[in-house]
Amino acid sequence: LIFTPMHLNKYWRMTLEVWVAIHGAITAAQSQHMSGMFLFGFLWMAVFTQIHGLPYYLTFVEKSNEKSTGTDEGEETVTKTPSYLDAFCEVVPSSRWKRWSIRLVPPILYFIVVIASYQTWLSVADKSLGVQMSGIIRIPMILYLMVL
Repeated sequence: LIFTPMHLNKYWRMTLEVWVAIHGAITAAQSQHMSGMFLFGFLWMAVFTQIHGLPYYLTFVEKSNEKSTGTDEGEETVTKTPSYLDAFCEVVPSSRWKRWSIRLVPPILYFIVVIASYQTWLSVADKSLGVQMSGIIRIPMILYLMVL
């Protein structure tokens, strides 16, 4: 059942990861007031495990590899990329450290949103920011330990 075509679809898996985050946050908010832990705990899984496997993200990396590799005569290696990505691929950096910097964008945005959320709408008066945010590592820790 796990290797059915629908479960191998990367967009479907990403949709499931985001949906479980939304569902967990709404359910927790209705019963236990722990919506931040469930929302950002499950989004952790989406940001750190699923987003880097999406085809659009991989195409940018492949396009940058294509720009940085060539033959000894200076000829470029030609591979076929979808036409709708050609405009975006012009801005893809060609050096390895720049490609790694692109990979850091989703986690950085994740932590910015988490900190901003815990400073505003998830703020609890009698707890520090670090104590409040410690709850978000529980969900990924449980899911990773289940794999072992």
